[in-house]
Amino acid sequence: MSKKSRIWTTDDIINYESLDPKVFKPKKGQVYANLPNDIYHSLTDWHSSTLIKTALKSKEHFDAASKKKTETSMPMEVGSAFHSAWENWLQTGELDLNAVETTSTRVCDKWLKEKKENPGKYVIPAESIQAIEGMCIKLEQNRLIEDEQGNMRDLFDNGYSELSFFGELNGIKVKARPDYTRFDLHWLYDWKTCSDARPAEFSRAIANFLYHFSIVFYARVANSVTGIVFPTYVLVAIEKEEPHYLKYYYLDDETVSTANVLIDEALDTIKYGDAQTDLEPISLPAWAKRIG
Repeated sequence: MSKKSRIWTTDDIINYESLDPKVFKPKKGQVYANLPNDIYHSLTDWHSSTLIKTALKSKEHFDAASKKKTETSMPMEVGSAFHSAWENWLQTGELDLNAVETTSTRVCDKWLKEKKENPGKYVIPAESIQAIEGMCIKLEQNRLIEDEQGNMRDLFDNGYSELSFFGELNGIKVKARPDYTRFDLHWLYDWKTCSDARPAEFSRAIANFLYHFSIVFYARVANSVTGIVFPTYVLVAIEKEEPHYLKYYYLDDETVSTANVLIDEALDTIKYGDAQTDLEPISLPAWAKRIG
């Protein structure tokens, strides 16, 4: 069998910890495990879903975002701490937040000093540490679900946390980092903390924050690298406050189709630019119109 036609397997996953970080440079078609967050996000010549989304506004917005340095925020720090804690639990069976408490509620000089004094640790408020502990316990207590055949299935068994895929879509260098990948089921997961996990409210969050765009984008990047089709996209919605209400959702076909349309639109805008005129009509939204 030629190299070109060889079937990708999980043996092709490269452990970053086995590489020399001084000369590390990702290549198209490769998948890495244990790639540190800061290294992944520093690879700005590879475009993430967050960056690709900006092209839905315009090519100018995309170009501006490409040059802008990502700024840390407290919600980002807390979110990363939760992801890290749950993924560590999946790997070791133990709860280790790898975090230190701070009285700061936002990124400020005091917080930056604490961050510098605690390298490799998350610096977050005490209430956030308690919330992360509660969310991890809730997830651990609700790992089993009943599938369509009536069999109990462990959602978090035999998977890989935060693999980093580097591929190409529409001639554009792209990267993706799903929260969890099940190659045995061809499922991708995305953890989402929220204020309300009920379907009516969380569906609004999906639309507002383009969660469907992100996870389908991850699947397309992963497919471009491995050749594997991932038909099931799992969103794990868990409320940040007690009782940490938890729901598991998968995207229906219509939502997946919508996401693919948006992704194609964004990629086309990046590659070909905006289709716009110097002067164009504009009208009121439907809810604001009054017809006499």
